[in-house]
Amino acid sequence: MNYYFKIIFIVLAINFISCDKEKDFVVINGKISGDIPQQIEYSLPINGIDFFGINDSVQPDSLGNFKIKLELEKTSFVEFFNDLKYYGTLITEPHKNYNIKIDIKDSIDFNVQGKTQEANKIYNQLSSKTILDGGHFLAEFSKYKSESVGTAIKEKIRKTKEKELSQFKQLYKDEKISSNFYQLIKNDRDYYYAGVLGGIGYNNYALSEYGRNKLTEKQYSLLWREMFDMKSATDKKLLSSPWFYYYTELFLRYKDYSVEKNRIDDLKKFTASGKYNTHLINLANKYLPQSNYEYFFAAHLIFVSTYNNFEKELIDLFQVFKEEFPNSRYTNYIKTYISPIIAYHEKQNENFNKDTIFLDHQKFTSLYSIAQELQSERIYVDIWASWCAPCKEEFKHSDDLYNLLQSNNIPVVYISIDEENRITKWKEIIKFFNLKGYHLRAEKALVDELKELRGTKNFGVPWHFVIDDEGNIIEKYVDGASNTKKLKSQLKL
Repeated sequence: MNYYFKIIFIVLAINFISCDKEKDFVVINGKISGDIPQQIEYSLPINGIDFFGINDSVQPDSLGNFKIKLELEKTSFVEFFNDLKYYGTLITEPHKNYNIKIDIKDSIDFNVQGKTQEANKIYNQLSSKTILDGGHFLAEFSKYKSESVGTAIKEKIRKTKEKELSQFKQLYKDEKISSNFYQLIKNDRDYYYAGVLGGIGYNNYALSEYGRNKLTEKQYSLLWREMFDMKSATDKKLLSSPWFYYYTELFLRYKDYSVEKNRIDDLKKFTASGKYNTHLINLANKYLPQSNYEYFFAAHLIFVSTYNNFEKELIDLFQVFKEEFPNSRYTNYIKTYISPIIAYHEKQNENFNKDTIFLDHQKFTSLYSIAQELQSERIYVDIWASWCAPCKEEFKHSDDLYNLLQSNNIPVVYISIDEENRITKWKEIIKFFNLKGYHLRAEKALVDELKELRGTKNFGVPWHFVIDDEGNIIEKYVDGASNTKKLKSQLKL
């Protein structure tokens, strides 16, 4: 009899251990509809820390269903996106399961089902929630760009924050969200609006170089400093906010300005020497506690890498990071972003592809002259620049574009609006992305023509359009390499 009791006890114990282990995980069941992407990316909270660059991905099935299993240590934000296109944020708590729906059409509808549905919905309707959605506190502090009284700005920001938080306070009182849920959002909103305040101060400082600041130096310095009086940049609570990176960057810039006495001209010198990132990391090491310093170092390497400027300096800094934090949980995530930079510099030792053809910038100074040279009924034109991150994101799909156009006898011309001092970078990027087609760096006459065609003194890039054999625009706006399916429809192929 005792034998059977022992067997039952062992079985129950095994089941108990298994269930307890399962409780360490959060399961997210999802359904995505509309324009279903090949994959959905999501941030991976490490000890409650949320950053878009530390992520994983899941592939939806043919019906748009997907399932994610997360090991979660504390209440955290989990952001959903694809190719840096933001879908929405889920506030998750340990030991709980969630059902979400994402509908992608002309706009994105992100819906969380269950007890916290209302709170998640309110949070996702806020103007800014993450670097991927607005970013750098810009959406909010731009509202105050004409304000000239610092105290009035501060009071308006306080009221806006309290109005937002009041909704979550009520949900907490009604027991629709937990204390941890509410505290996470309160911490996030506190840091966000403190960041808005400091952002206004920093923005006025930057504009002072051109005499366009609305606040006096005394006023903007005070606002900039008061953000850190409101919410310390050295507090570990900042780690749980999606605004950690930008907030800390503003803090370091303030220390650079107020303590180190570096001004805009000094920072330009660091940038020109290719050492600005090193300078910023040195400041982080000096002014941040170890946990915040490690995370900022990691986040900065990831974030700057997304610009696709391929600075060698980042390779050196990654080596420093590994030496300083040999057991860091962030290392493998950083490596994902640094590897293309290493590959970029290795690629420069190779020759250009035989299908990469450079046109003489002095000879081809108009769309008409280009069209006369290529003699094609339709010519696809890609206007870009070496400093343009979205342009380089498009280039990752350049083979798809080239194959589609070549099979339909449509030549592609890449026209760069880079200045002469970026010729080397221009050619490096062409080589790295293996951009087949014709290439031209636009002289002033061609740039002026493009401005006239666009109808503005300045225009954003990338800009894709189609011209005829006389250089006349047939289609003023068409899609790029990342959406050849839509481009095929636009070109009626």
